[in-house]
Amino acid sequence: MILFNVSCIEVFVPFSFHVFTFKVAGKLFLHIQSFLSNRLARLKINSSFGDWIQSDVGTSAGTQLGPLLFIIYIHDVPKCIRPKYADDLVAVATGEDIDVVERKLQNATDELMTWAENEEMAINISKTKVMVFGSRKKRCHCQN
Repeated sequence: MILFNVSCIEVFVPFSFHVFTFKVAGKLFLHIQSFLSNRLARLKINSSFGDWIQSDVGTSAGTQLGPLLFIIYIHDVPKCIRPKYADDLVAVATGEDIDVVERKLQNATDELMTWAENEEMAINISKTKVMVFGSRKKRCHCQN
């Protein structure tokens, strides 16, 4: 199993294609466009606040609309990839032979990387994890 973490590089231009795919129009489309445009954000650490900065990437944390928009954005990930939670995706492969499992996971990773590039998304490699479950007889010699 591989757990991927994805993040959006640019939001509105590619996202508008997905909104049209779902036939969102009129006031709802304008609301989504407004939600994703001209946004400001700042960090809060304990009781201290940072300066306001322009926020053109992703959806605002803590909003009700953000998770729904992300689901719409990733609706067409390759079939070998499954949404997991928030911005996490997972690929699962099973088999009797560890080489077959590794090949399936590599193919899923390759498909996801192609999809991410086409969708102007980035895979967060530092948050990507591989977990192998199986008997001790068939150990995997995976690299980091």
